[in-house]
Amino acid sequence: MSSQHCEKGSDFRRLLLQTVPVYVRGDVMKLYYNPRSRAAIAKWMLDECSADYEIVPIDLEKREHKAPEFLKINPAGKLPTLVDGDSRIFESAAICLYLGDKFPESNLAPRIGTPER
Repeated sequence: MSSQHCEKGSDFRRLLLQTVPVYVRGDVMKLYYNPRSRAAIAKWMLDECSADYEIVPIDLEKREHKAPEFLKINPAGKLPTLVDGDSRIFESAAICLYLGDKFPESNLAPRIGTPER
């Protein structure tokens, strides 16, 4: 491989990193979940993305979604709630968009920067 080709590749990588958000995949995401809630949509999306995640069961009958510990995570006290590192995402549509961007290889959302977006 020529040095000129390497330089062009480096330029492309630099440009790509400047225009496309980079999501760090470190800690396992946590989905606060009850199967009788809209959190089932977020779980489906996580499964479609083949994401590593942990289910944190929330008992709605015991009102665990209104407990002070949960309200620190989601002040609205609603499901679904997805925690990914320092990010907390609360609505199903927002979670689906977030995951589509985080896992572009899943092809579940138009890629950032494309005309379809």
